[in-house]
Amino acid sequence: MLPVPNAIHQSQRQSRAFSCKIRLLVPWFGLLLFGCTASQPHPPLGPGDFQLELDGKMVKGAKTLPFLVANQAVGPNLRGEFFFLAPGTLGQLKAKVEGPRVGGLAYRWSIQGESAPVLSNLAEVQLQRPNPGPFTLALAVTVEVTGQTEPILLERNLKFFGSGPAEVKLLNPTEDTVVEPGAPVTLRAGGSDGLGRAPVVVWVVKNQNRRRVLGFGETLKTNLFETGYNQITALGLDWEGNELQSTAIGILVPDRKQPPQILAPLPQRVFEPGKPVVLFANGSGLSYRIDGEPAQTGGGAVRMDLSPGEHLFAVEGTYGKVEAKFFIVSKDQWAAEVVALQGKVLRQVRPGQWDPVAPFDRLPPGSVLKAESDGSAELQFKEGQVYRLRPKGSVRLLPQGGWQDNLDPKDLETLRILETAQLQETLDRLRPFVEQLPGLLERYRVQEVEALDGGQVDVILKKLATGELNIEEVILQ
Repeated sequence: MLPVPNAIHQSQRQSRAFSCKIRLLVPWFGLLLFGCTASQPHPPLGPGDFQLELDGKMVKGAKTLPFLVANQAVGPNLRGEFFFLAPGTLGQLKAKVEGPRVGGLAYRWSIQGESAPVLSNLAEVQLQRPNPGPFTLALAVTVEVTGQTEPILLERNLKFFGSGPAEVKLLNPTEDTVVEPGAPVTLRAGGSDGLGRAPVVVWVVKNQNRRRVLGFGETLKTNLFETGYNQITALGLDWEGNELQSTAIGILVPDRKQPPQILAPLPQRVFEPGKPVVLFANGSGLSYRIDGEPAQTGGGAVRMDLSPGEHLFAVEGTYGKVEAKFFIVSKDQWAAEVVALQGKVLRQVRPGQWDPVAPFDRLPPGSVLKAESDGSAELQFKEGQVYRLRPKGSVRLLPQGGWQDNLDPKDLETLRILETAQLQETLDRLRPFVEQLPGLLERYRVQEVEALDGGQVDVILKKLATGELNIEEVILQ
């Protein structure tokens, strides 16, 4: 009789798994034999074989704001290395583990460094911090692996910051202040939108029941205060788009009996038909007249319906009156032609911007020209007169005919070019304001707005937000 095969030693049976199958062999001598084969073991798994994925959102009532999607930060909550949670909100997080041979999962959420009990033993957890400040949320997931004795431990820490209340606070001045007429005041405000960001600040002044916007930004230096008591308030938006409002302080400007001053239009200014004409003056107790007809009282105005010809803007105030003539002239009209030219002669396109003239250019009424040190020109007027512009000379073609030379230097200022770094810094300051324009306009309407150019700024901003108007250029001064 043949012996039963016993090739598997005792030590091998202890160190290696094996299986035996009984096979019925029918050889010619009719014996039963046992055949045994060893199975292959599973390779050991480690933390790198598993993916721990987190999703998170901030919840307030029916409103949710995701801040973590598949381990990727989204939304405005992340500031630096912290996820900010606004007051009165819940932070909700959910974990998911993916990997081979997952037999079981045990979760443990806790606040690092605190002796508080475990927040949750489930895949989800809720956070609500009653006090502002930083804290670290620790997650430990124990993974039971099928066919493996030792479990796998996956860990993740997230840094959070319980934000303080959303608010706008006045930092300067903090109490009523008396300033001289025309003296600048630096306004400063600070605060938070509830997610650690400084809100875009809108400065509003109220004088004699009229409200207007002074400007934008956390710091604003301005002297656009009227005589009397000016109530100053800083406005902003919280993370939900709700309006924030600071306490109010007063800027008191005593009455020094100053006469009115016309800021726009400049005397002898020429406009095309249908183009906006800005009318604006400084002073107290102002009333306007355009060509003898009463116009808007105080503030500024924009007119686009004036007919071609000469117009008179008259302003009367508590302490005097002032007038300025301006003209509406069709673009195809011309007053003089360049019949001779040497060197460089420039024509003013708009205040501060100059373009070179060329021989036989026809110049419209109201044109302002200046000659460089090597430049000169001869101008033939339609009436037949000839004017010679000498080097370093200047001249204005009067809309009513003729000319005025040796102009005031302030009419001949050249455009100041900002360095690239300054321009970028200015644009960076503008960007957050533009992003919040629609929200500001939905929640705050200005009854009447004055600006240096006299435009109705509330109308302009509303058209910007609704897409009726686009910004084609920004002129920095």
